[in-house]
Amino acid sequence: MSNRTLYILFGTFVVLTALSIWPLIQSYIQKSQNPEDFRFSEFTVDDVSRIGIAHDGDEKITLTKDNDGWRVNGLVASDETVGSFIEALSELEIGELAATKAESQAQLGVTDKAGTKLTLLRNDHDREDTFIFGESATNPDESYVRRTDGTDVYAVRGVITTYLSFSVDDWRNKTVLTVTSK
Repeated sequence: MSNRTLYILFGTFVVLTALSIWPLIQSYIQKSQNPEDFRFSEFTVDDVSRIGIAHDGDEKITLTKDNDGWRVNGLVASDETVGSFIEALSELEIGELAATKAESQAQLGVTDKAGTKLTLLRNDHDREDTFIFGESATNPDESYVRRTDGTDVYAVRGVITTYLSFSVDDWRNKTVLTVTSK
């Protein structure tokens, strides 16, 4: 057998192997672009009963829903602001998979000690979802996010980071007096 024949056989083997594993590669790419664990669009004002926001070393903000509306750390919160936040959360666009290894999390600001931890409790108390939002990605409306129970880090697009930086006062209802006409 000549060298030329060996090269042709080897090239044919490589091409056939690549064609046979292509469906696996394609499935991995699709899973990375549409991660099942990051369905932000499922969150609605009616569905969420508690929101927790914690920054490294900063105060923790807890928004809870009761019969009278939303409260922030026990004070009356602005229902409009909370509604806008949940709407912004549900409109987040999942971007590319940025990292899969825990070693990369520090660089992207999504470790347990860095970043902003967002916890959402649903009304049925059946499921609590916790995410860590980290550094800005390529522009101010992009950041990195991972679930606390996973290692995959994704880029997300949306105005969510603005809300995550709010103080307790930013969440409060600042209405002093409401006057209605008869």
